[in-house]
Amino acid sequence: MDRQHERNAGILMHITSLPSPFGIGDLGQNAREFARFLHRARQRYWQILPLNPTDNSGSPYSALSAMAGNTLLISPDCLVDEGLLEASDLKAHSLPQQGKADFKAAKLIKGKLLARAFDNFQSGDFADLKIAFERFCEAQAYWLDDWAAFAVQTTACKGKPWYDWPEKYKNRDERPTDEQLLRREKWAQFIFERQWKNLRNYCRSLDLQLFGDLPFYVSYNSVDVWANRDLFRLGKRERCRPWQGCRRIISTMKGNYGECPFSTGTN
Repeated sequence: MDRQHERNAGILMHITSLPSPFGIGDLGQNAREFARFLHRARQRYWQILPLNPTDNSGSPYSALSAMAGNTLLISPDCLVDEGLLEASDLKAHSLPQQGKADFKAAKLIKGKLLARAFDNFQSGDFADLKIAFERFCEAQAYWLDDWAAFAVQTTACKGKPWYDWPEKYKNRDERPTDEQLLRREKWAQFIFERQWKNLRNYCRSLDLQLFGDLPFYVSYNSVDVWANRDLFRLGKRERCRPWQGCRRIISTMKGNYGECPFSTGTN
């Protein structure tokens, strides 16, 4: 039988549900340990949920970007391996593992660790890594520039959605000008991509296939809608217009979870 059509088994386990002393699971050591567990159990598939950055709900289906990765999934242990952090940095920010994900704590811890790692990257001797970063920024500029501006402005506006920002930022007449903050957001995406690629390659070496799913629609409060409003069904005051499809299903689901439907006339 063609191996592509063999009957095989796997497990659904989202990255955030893995054990970790940093609030939520990440792309590092425990992810590899879980991959080895699946390999020993003769599983062929590891199913995960979307890895995009989420809103404050933490739901993988409430993504702030269709292209960016969730930097809360970056492994501090891997940053130590690359020389961007010291082991002592991790000890100072470790939490007792209580069997539950803590997104609030993870955001606080990862924010501090990533800021320190970025400062070390900027001031340290990481010639090859810096070349790779510049190449990443150039290749991914078509989405990365908008994402960095969106992320920095969201922080400046204390987490408010883009449609509640001051008009000059809401309408993209002005953009954040702090180049260091913009660069740090791009760098975090670069590190996420490196760690995600390394995990994929490790799973491939174990003959383990990763697969997942994607939301049908992007969130209204997302960089995609903010930067490409002509592609979405927006009405007065640029609010989401009513859905055209699946109304019967949605009517039984207590709303549409904040997703914004596409404009059929431009797609």
